Amino acid sequence: MRSSGAPADGADKAKSSEQRVELARALGDLMRDMTLESDRLAHRFAHHHELHATDFRALTLIYTAEQQGKPLSPSKLAAMLSLSSGAVTYLVERLVSSGHVTRADDPTDRRRVILRYALHGHETASAYFVPLGMHIAKGLAEFDDESLRTARDVLRAMHEAMTTFDDE
Repeated sequence: MRSSGAPADGADKAKSSEQRVELARALGDLMRDMTLESDRLAHRFAHHHELHATDFRALTLIYTAEQQGKPLSPSKLAAMLSLSSGAVTYLVERLVSSGHVTRADDPTDRRRVILRYALHGHETASAYFVPLGMHIAKGLAEFDDESLRTARDVLRAMHEAMTTFDDE
């Protein structure tokens, strides 16, 4: 549900428009603040586990792709991170050596390799991010399901706007 209430007229419409602009600005500010906080937490995790910032981004992409049932090849990872093939080879080597990632044969093409999150990677990430998830769940507990669906829809629209902007 994207809107509610009766259409506004004249002064009400102008006031409503001003309120909408202010709400959109507040959402943008909160999105920025969440992004900055997310970056801070990611850097803290990476530093604690002696990972480069790019390593953390790679781990996030590998994990997400695997969760979606679309594991990444090193070349796809390189494209997503804007890295050369040499740089991604070095990156993958670091992640494999540290036990966060494994290489596996691509079941659809044995000539290709895909990247999988290793058990050590899952354990390391879970030790940090499960408690964070518990804090988030606690913060969301006061909201009913409909409010959470609306928040999800707003965040999805903002995400789509950002990716559309980046694609242009």
